[in-house]
Amino acid sequence: MGREQPAPKLHCSFCMKSQDVVAKLISSPSNQRAYICDECVTICQSILDDDRQARHALPEPLAGRGLWVAGAYNSESEAQQVQAALKAAGMPAHVSGRWGWLVLVHKENLDDALALLDPE
Repeated sequence: MGREQPAPKLHCSFCMKSQDVVAKLISSPSNQRAYICDECVTICQSILDDDRQARHALPEPLAGRGLWVAGAYNSESEAQQVQAALKAAGMPAHVSGRWGWLVLVHKENLDDALALLDPE
């Protein structure tokens, strides 16, 4: 009788750490040979959080007007659709094309606008 071969160790596809040294290893739903570990997920989440915060940073001239970026868009029509949705929800919004297509709201409406536009 032949001996059974031990199952090969799995590794994170990002950092290459083995399943023995990470707390969790998650497989891709579409590729059973691609994995990501909990540590890399944490790093990715941090990057996404930083990007989300940077997306809402204001160009200096607008900060003095009390306006905050609720979203950045690729086209004027997309920004205007978002502006209309915010106005329909009772939040005055402005579109600026000076730094790309930005939808701006007053600071007191920022949290509500972000919740409407980016529900998590």
